[in-house]
Amino acid sequence: MKKTLMLLFFFVFIGTYQRAAAEQVNVAYGGFSFGSNLPTNTVTARIQKTPFIDNNLREAAKQIQNKSFQLFFDPEKINQIKREDAENQIVILLVLDDESFFNTSFETVVPKIIYSSDIYLTFRIIFFNSYNNTLVASLPFIIKNNQISASPITEEFKLQVVSEMYKNAFQEYVEILNNFILKKKYNLRIGIKNINISPEALSSIPDIVKKDLFFKNKFASFLDSQISKNNNVSTVPFAADRTVSTIEFSYQNQQIKIKYPDPDFYIDLDIKKFVRFEDKENITASNSIYYYGSSVNFKVYQPEINKVIIDSYMRRVLTQNIPKDIQNLESFEWVYFKNSLNALFNKISMQTNKLDSEWIKDATESNGNVKKDFEELKNVYNKCR
Repeated sequence: MKKTLMLLFFFVFIGTYQRAAAEQVNVAYGGFSFGSNLPTNTVTARIQKTPFIDNNLREAAKQIQNKSFQLFFDPEKINQIKREDAENQIVILLVLDDESFFNTSFETVVPKIIYSSDIYLTFRIIFFNSYNNTLVASLPFIIKNNQISASPITEEFKLQVVSEMYKNAFQEYVEILNNFILKKKYNLRIGIKNINISPEALSSIPDIVKKDLFFKNKFASFLDSQISKNNNVSTVPFAADRTVSTIEFSYQNQQIKIKYPDPDFYIDLDIKKFVRFEDKENITASNSIYYYGSSVNFKVYQPEINKVIIDSYMRRVLTQNIPKDIQNLESFEWVYFKNSLNALFNKISMQTNKLDSEWIKDATESNGNVKKDFEELKNVYNKCR
């Protein structure tokens, strides 16, 4: 009897294992691509003239260990998979959505000029079906770096720094893909639908940032990259023009457009304001203490059934020690406002992993129960996985 039960368990286990293995998604490695919104004169474009990105990305991809999909590099094997499952020709690409530099300088009493460069590389890991050019999954992430120098930031220095940032990007790429569960199809999806920026918040944003036609996309990337990474969930890309439901990039030496679905769960983000105030009671001989804060209204809802998951005002404040002898504080404090906004987005995205009851009590305002709302939002992320 025991032997019979053991044999039965063995065959059930083997059958389950075989079914799980059979469900593993075959994925063709597609390499690196530029997003359609990028200008041609990026630092990345200079790096791409060498094999640095292609070689290092391929080596990083070989390190991925994920039971939900198997990555193929060999063209013959990829063609074989296409013949066996023509309607599920899934390709993975690492797409650079944005490369941005916020360069400024500030003066001290000495006199001395200090130069600063705040650098952001915005990526999106794309899985798409090349049979019908439709989106399967989208995993955004950001690599950032801040450089301070006594001399002006040169193009060669940018090249060196951005190259190092790519090394960090490849590590992040592997980490994200090791944890993500890929499916051929997802029943439900979530994504940012609307971004509004109040006049008060706009007044704190430098003109050079506002001149960028895609500056709302940058704020969307700040938020959905945190949501995606901290909750291991694919997000539908944001489009400022909601009549557009495609993203464009290059693949196999040609420009292609990938169609993506409308999200089932919408995220609306209203950026309310940025604030700065000085701590008059904690002044040292050399530094002043400033508080930089940001506030938003964060709403997630399911339009099909007119259900609101969460709708709350939220804020975050960071402390910054600033030397007293700096004379033009306003010229570079956008970096501090942006840091506070990113910290707020991180705090919001982490509540579905571990609730911060003190922060919810002190820094959120809602007509509902924010704790319960975050629990419901956690369920939404689970449904979208």
